[in-house]
Amino acid sequence: MKVSPEELKAARVDVGYRDYCAHLLVPLNKCRQATRFMPFECGHERHLYEHCQYVEYVRHSFRLVAASTACCEVTLGALLKRTIVLRAALLCVTSHAHRTLAPVELIDAVLCRWLRAVEKKLGALE
Repeated sequence: MKVSPEELKAARVDVGYRDYCAHLLVPLNKCRQATRFMPFECGHERHLYEHCQYVEYVRHSFRLVAASTACCEVTLGALLKRTIVLRAALLCVTSHAHRTLAPVELIDAVLCRWLRAVEKKLGALE
């Protein structure tokens, strides 16, 4: 996390929201309080926070898929379908305007491992 637990406690961020994107939630909540929760005021801060949440979701999906291929048997159809979905998500994340939020190296490394697993699966069928 980029924010210390003391700062999160001082900003009164609930424990359920203290995740990888909490450093963006603190300024968003300050903006919301300053503008009395007007829905059209804090758009930029909200967009940054929601994009961070999406990137974290995609990163978590990559980790789950990498773990599932390492420990259990997956059918080839499910493997290829999941690869296509995750590649589309990867392209969406990396082509977004806020590239600095996406840890591209981590996503690329997991995607490479995932594609090697697909190639291994295809090689086993031949």
